[in-house]
Amino acid sequence: MLRDDAFAAGLFLVFVVVLGIEAFNYPIGGSLRKVGPGFFPLVCLAFLAVFSGILLILSARDWHLNLRAHWPRSFTPAIIVLLSIFAYGFVLPWLGFLLTTFFFSLVLFWRGYPRRWLLTILGAAITSLLAVLVFEIWLKIQFPRGLIGI
Repeated sequence: MLRDDAFAAGLFLVFVVVLGIEAFNYPIGGSLRKVGPGFFPLVCLAFLAVFSGILLILSARDWHLNLRAHWPRSFTPAIIVLLSIFAYGFVLPWLGFLLTTFFFSLVLFWRGYPRRWLLTILGAAITSLLAVLVFEIWLKIQFPRGLIGI
């Protein structure tokens, strides 16, 4: 493992603690059928804490190797991802949850795992439909429908 992995894992664990304190201010809910607004952040933070802990343990095991990460040659993919995250919040009220999630996933699949366009479009479609099934149908969260009503 890289020494930078230990640093990143430590930062993620601090992130988990800080956001976890804030997430406990929201009700979690009584059951899996009636979850509160604090349930989803706590579940995500729990997964992040587990994976960060594993990364920290693995990187501490190989600490003596003194390996360093190589910086990428281009920051363009990271900039595209960050800009698309900000654009998601701005576009959501106009396009609605389904279309915004589709286009956001399309950009991430295109930049993160560039393969054939059919696979990219299919992955974005499956991701957006699963997001609608989980959040709108199962959790009954109301998202903006957008100007065209989707």
